[in-house]
Amino acid sequence: MSPTTWAGLAMAAERTAREMNPQNVANSLNALNKLEMAAAAVSPSGWMGLAEAAKRTAREMEPQDVAISLNALMIPDNKRPGNQIEET
Repeated sequence: MSPTTWAGLAMAAERTAREMNPQNVANSLNALNKLEMAAAAVSPSGWMGLAEAAKRTAREMEPQDVAISLNALMIPDNKRPGNQIEET
C-alpha cells in the first residue's frame, strides 16, 4: 500500500474514533499494532482520539475486547528500551 493509503486509513480511524463501539476500538488498536506503516501515519490527535474511545468504551468491553486492546498496546520484547539486538 502507498503512504497515501496508510494516511487515509489513519485519518479514517481518527475521524470515526468518537463513534466506535468497544469492538471497533479493540480491532483498530490491534490492526495498528500489526501495521507499523499505518500506525506511523496516525497523528498525535488521532492517537488521543483512540485513547479517548478506549476510555469511553472500557466499561462496555467484553473480555475479548479487553484482551485484544491490551495485547495491541503491549510492547514486544524486541522493541523495549534496552532489549534491542545490536548489529555487529
